[in-house]
Amino acid sequence: MRVAFILNQFPVTSQTFILDQITGLISRGVEIDIYALKPENNHKIHDDFYKYNLHSRIKYPDAELFSKFDKIIKFPKPFCLNFFSHTEEILESLNFFKYGIYALSLNLFHEIVPFLPPQQYDIVHAHFGPNGIKGQLLRDLEILNGKLITSFHGYDLSTHLKKKGASLYNHLFAKGDLFLPISNFWKDKLISMGCDKNKICVQHMGIDCNKFEFTNKQFGNNGSIHLVSIARLTDKKGLKYSIRAVGDILEQKQNIFYQIIGEGPLRAKLKALIDRHGWQNCIKLVGWKNRDEVIQILKNSDLLIAPRVTASDGDMEGIHMP
Repeated sequence: MRVAFILNQFPVTSQTFILDQITGLISRGVEIDIYALKPENNHKIHDDFYKYNLHSRIKYPDAELFSKFDKIIKFPKPFCLNFFSHTEEILESLNFFKYGIYALSLNLFHEIVPFLPPQQYDIVHAHFGPNGIKGQLLRDLEILNGKLITSFHGYDLSTHLKKKGASLYNHLFAKGDLFLPISNFWKDKLISMGCDKNKICVQHMGIDCNKFEFTNKQFGNNGSIHLVSIARLTDKKGLKYSIRAVGDILEQKQNIFYQIIGEGPLRAKLKALIDRHGWQNCIKLVGWKNRDEVIQILKNSDLLIAPRVTASDGDMEGIHMP
């Protein structure tokens, strides 16, 4: 069996659920190709990335295209290399009458190049709705062939949908083969948007529980309590509330230690909150950790705190409860 994954970035430290899915399939003898725009800019990479030699399975665009100028300057080489062998596909990617600004900007051209020559897969698995749209477009262009599965995780049915409009996924719903929301909440959302309920199956993104050994905790043995959260530092994770809650307890009890594992755009604000109240000796932002480091921190902790809220821009956690 051949399976293609369509992703934004890979590897991504926080997306162990995708890494585990890929390595789990490889362990079962499935042939995997990974199509991503670029790797995450993070030196912390999980060991399984190297163990399974995943760098050899990833296909990035020939160049990281950050500006309109880059797209123009780096157009001739891939065009000349592919035009005569894949004339129809190249011309279609430049058809601005059909694809508008997506073709005129050369975005579509540069996105199809990693998929040439056209590929046949049993399954094309797109994580996050926008990648599902991309996967369906590549199928429309007959550059990528196979049953299309799209997993929805949260932002793609909240903030992204709010920006792009309720009809964003209509073509994907009509042509896609299977849709995997990660909770019943998002399943109901898909149905309300017009997705055929017979094409939907809730799939919780699982973890390998064998890697996480349960330890029965005896609170107060050494007089201290260790707390931990593992999350990207974004609004929807609700970390400012857990920090304030722990801070309130610190006013009464000083032997509490709270570690927050992760990085994100709110790091500076959360650090300022901690420093402003003088909690920095007990509440620490420790950055990203690889899986082995996370497992060790969990073993040494008494409680896991996992807050979540709906962010001001409407962004919601993947496992969302009404």
